[in-house]
Amino acid sequence: MALTATFAGKRVLVTGGAMGIGRAVVDRLAKDNAIVTALDVNETALKELKQSLPKVNTIQCDVSKWADTKTIVQSIGPVDHLVNNAGVCRTRSLLKITEQDFNQTFDINVKAVINISQTVVQAMVANKINGSVVNVSSMASERATKDLLIYSSTKAAVSSITKTMALELGRAGIRVNAVCPGIVDTPMMLGLVPSPEAVPILYSRNSIRRLIKPDEIADLILFLLSDKAAMITGENVFIDGGYTTS
Repeated sequence: MALTATFAGKRVLVTGGAMGIGRAVVDRLAKDNAIVTALDVNETALKELKQSLPKVNTIQCDVSKWADTKTIVQSIGPVDHLVNNAGVCRTRSLLKITEQDFNQTFDINVKAVINISQTVVQAMVANKINGSVVNVSSMASERATKDLLIYSSTKAAVSSITKTMALELGRAGIRVNAVCPGIVDTPMMLGLVPSPEAVPILYSRNSIRRLIKPDEIADLILFLLSDKAAMITGENVFIDGGYTTS
């Protein structure tokens, strides 16, 4: 059986869709003639996305703001698929974490996932859409990493949220899964190292010793969104080059 799936005509919402993993997902969906809406806080990146892909609906949105985000997502209308990709990573050791660090990271990485999913799923149920959701978690959800206490905590929360959403929504025909990437070649991840020479440190524990390409994460996300994954739900799927096997 061919592992091909089409999203032509499908309505897809991607948060954090202007850069990194989100941009790779948007690119692939747009190429397949999906009806894509990309939310992002970065206005410059959104303008570049719109210039490259004029058919993509781009909306500037700070997903940490609950009420504003809910209003924006409701205005988009029902969608068939949701990718909760927006996220931030703050490197702070335990003794240097501030309340602002905590609030900002949890607001974007956790609260927004719940808020946006709630809003999207309500429309799916009301319109009897057998939709699918993919949340972007991280290998950090299971593996402790120095100075990533807050980030790891948020991604552990996302992985748990994914399982509970799948449990609650399965009877409505809605699947929910998460991808848990390792070190991906994105500006956010590369911002964790002081210089390009230090990049190999990021993947030094991998079995496959290189950075993961955003397109490779997009491949997995699109598979989990698609009907080819019709009986996969409640899973946290790792794509980390073998990091968590070491």
